[in-house]
Amino acid sequence: MVPKSDRFPIDYKTTTLREPSRQRNTVSAERIKLHCLYTSNFEPMLVRFLSGFTDITELNLVNLSDRQEKIAGVGGGEELWRAKIDLLVRLAHPAHNPEPVIHLITDIDIMVYGAVRPVILEALAISEIGLQAEWAESLEANIGVIAFRPSAKAVYFWHCVREIVLRDRIWDQKAVNIVLRQLGEARFGGLVVSLFPKSVWALSQSSEVGFARCHDIVLHHANCVAELPQKWRQLSDFRRVFWRDRRNHDYAFGQVVKKLAEIEWEIGFVGEAGPYGRVRVDAQGVVSGIHDKNETRLLVGAQGLHFLNDEGDCTTFFDEFYFDPFRGKLLCAGECWARDRRYHYLLGVG
Repeated sequence: MVPKSDRFPIDYKTTTLREPSRQRNTVSAERIKLHCLYTSNFEPMLVRFLSGFTDITELNLVNLSDRQEKIAGVGGGEELWRAKIDLLVRLAHPAHNPEPVIHLITDIDIMVYGAVRPVILEALAISEIGLQAEWAESLEANIGVIAFRPSAKAVYFWHCVREIVLRDRIWDQKAVNIVLRQLGEARFGGLVVSLFPKSVWALSQSSEVGFARCHDIVLHHANCVAELPQKWRQLSDFRRVFWRDRRNHDYAFGQVVKKLAEIEWEIGFVGEAGPYGRVRVDAQGVVSGIHDKNETRLLVGAQGLHFLNDEGDCTTFFDEFYFDPFRGKLLCAGECWARDRRYHYLLGVG
């Protein structure tokens, strides 16, 4: 049965639709804690992702940088699948959660555009686990966005997924969808799983005639591409469509201008293993710390920062600015015309 409306989460046990509003207010005061796995080469993407949150304040970051060389391929490959599923099993266990909490586990190749909390609470008002939808008209899940309360049933669900991942060495998202098709079995105790509405959007939900209802997008998950530069470009392309609130951007730009000559900046290209140096910028915009003819001065303009070469030509225009409210980090990003329009970044240090 294919749902006719994306407003109603889906009960995988009976594949019927349920009205979410009846119990919505009963969970409005619950804590929601955000959990993310990342590696150091994803630090610019992490700052970008976290910059969008306005209604979630608790964060747990799992740094897998010591395994960075092993994390590659579909869904990050086996190393990331195992790390993520182990985290999910641990978070689901009531014994590890003495206080009531909702766990929100997400990928970080995501741009947030609105309040996340109401969507999570709406889904969990009528289900025990909420997942992102993979397609616009399908019951298949995408595990880039996951939410649940700790419970014995949730532990069993994620144990079943883990068993398939380890036994068959398959993509964790594929294993989740295998288990979802088995939820009608008595061993799951009537566990109800729902899909978030299309406002929790991924590119895979696009149709041939359009990409999304742009007026109510809460977040955009950059799937359907594997490489970090492609994900960044996808997010930047759709940012022009979905962007409604400039406050974080404007604040970040103001702070960058204020601190430009006060702090060090890591400099790099999105998708590289890490930054290629650290720079300082003096009051006249002269750059020190690296020796590159395309990066000699950094000047402030009305809409962004201009990297200039020895001859005074603009080589990179930084027009994306992000402030990570969890860790207080500042990030500038923009296309480098001297390097085939690759995305250049400056990340504040200190």
